[in-house]
Amino acid sequence: MAETDVNSPAFPGISYLEQEEALTICRDVFGGTLRMREQGQKYLPMFHREEVEDYKDRLATAVLYNAFRRTVTGLVGMVFRKELIIGDDTPDDTKEQLKDVDQEGRGINTFARDVFENAWVDGHSFVFVDYPLTGDEYATLADERAAGLRPYWTNILKQDLLNWRTSRRNGVLVLEQISFREPAVEEDGAFGEAEVERMRVFRLEDVPVSNDSEKTQTRVKWEIWRKQKGGDGKSDKWVVEDEGHMSPNMDEIPLVPVYVNYVDALESEPPLIDLALENIKHYQTRSDHDNVLHVASVPIPVLRGVERDESGKIAVGPHHAIVLEDENGDASYLEPEGVALEAGRQHLQDIEKRMAALGLQQLEQQTRAAETAEGKRIDQSVTRSTLATAAWGLEAALNKALELNAKWLGAENAGSLSVNRDFETLMLDSQMISVLSGLVADSQLSLDTLWLILEEGEVLPSSFDAEIEKERIETGDLAVLARLLPQMSSRGEEQE
Repeated sequence: MAETDVNSPAFPGISYLEQEEALTICRDVFGGTLRMREQGQKYLPMFHREEVEDYKDRLATAVLYNAFRRTVTGLVGMVFRKELIIGDDTPDDTKEQLKDVDQEGRGINTFARDVFENAWVDGHSFVFVDYPLTGDEYATLADERAAGLRPYWTNILKQDLLNWRTSRRNGVLVLEQISFREPAVEEDGAFGEAEVERMRVFRLEDVPVSNDSEKTQTRVKWEIWRKQKGGDGKSDKWVVEDEGHMSPNMDEIPLVPVYVNYVDALESEPPLIDLALENIKHYQTRSDHDNVLHVASVPIPVLRGVERDESGKIAVGPHHAIVLEDENGDASYLEPEGVALEAGRQHLQDIEKRMAALGLQQLEQQTRAAETAEGKRIDQSVTRSTLATAAWGLEAALNKALELNAKWLGAENAGSLSVNRDFETLMLDSQMISVLSGLVADSQLSLDTLWLILEEGEVLPSSFDAEIEKERIETGDLAVLARLLPQMSSRGEEQE
């Protein structure tokens, strides 16, 4: 239930509420079959006059073919099929930090992939560059560095940033305040655990400079709020558990949005919402089709003039015989003709085609193969354009995070990261390679050009070296094979 107190850090902003429905739909579909079943009638409504137990059985057997998740992971995989490039201008200590960027064991490639995946599901995601709480334990930044303290990066989900405020300072959009959920688990007794609701709040403040009361500097104030349970569920309240200021070096809230489908500041639309809705329709239709198929697969016995046993029941099965008392009696099975089943199957295929058109090309390969070459080129250019734009946004966000990382450390050089944007790698099949090899054999294409094409198509190994290969051709294994071939041919003639 959403918070209604406007003075609560968990009060959802107007923009958050406007984005919530599409966000929830995409998260539920991405969560898969078990998540969809948990939502019950939200995504799988009961039939008119359907018994509750019958519905429970139908819900328990409903399965989601998760085209949405496969599309997201496929698109993200296209970008991260090559690792991020760490620039030569990146300081050595920063390079070392990027090996465990979140201090939870994730390197920058794994971390960035997760951030990008969440952005594709939700529309955008966040990188928060934080620093351990130190209090007065260390006198200087050098002392903190000597103790091994350093910044760490956290991925904040769109669904957890509940409210925010922005302003314009000298024409630049500035993030003035944010509040995001940070749920935690605490020890409860000797072995138990208890979930705790927490909110973290950050806001900019202009505070006096210590040695000059007339001058001020912008600092980031932080607060950790905890929800205290009232026992009756009505008297719960939020209280400040801890508070303080970030380092004087940090004069901005260190939150970096990563957009895939930008709408406005901290606002986006899930780029694959249409696919998610089609996937829900497929989930519902498949459940309907499976239910009809289950009923239709059980033929109904129809008996006329049949002898009953002492209990008044009729035994039906492969180990029982049916005795007809009446010469006009009859025994048969009533089975559907299957017209509705075929219509249901076709409806499922139509939905799958629409899902393929919306992003999952591998789902309906026959349909894709039947498209014109021009249609494929247009579709690929649109997909790659969207993906490339998202990749540019990710790269800019990661470099902004590096700047914040350097600001925490008081360093001038932040370094740089580059994201792979080579999405148009030439795809070569065996037939195309054979054709190109034939052109080389007919002296219509040079060997160097063939190698270049194979490299762009990622057919050759990364260790391939053209000069070494030429030397091998001239003096290596191929030359030996060339000398052996005439001998093998002559031996075959002698045997004949």
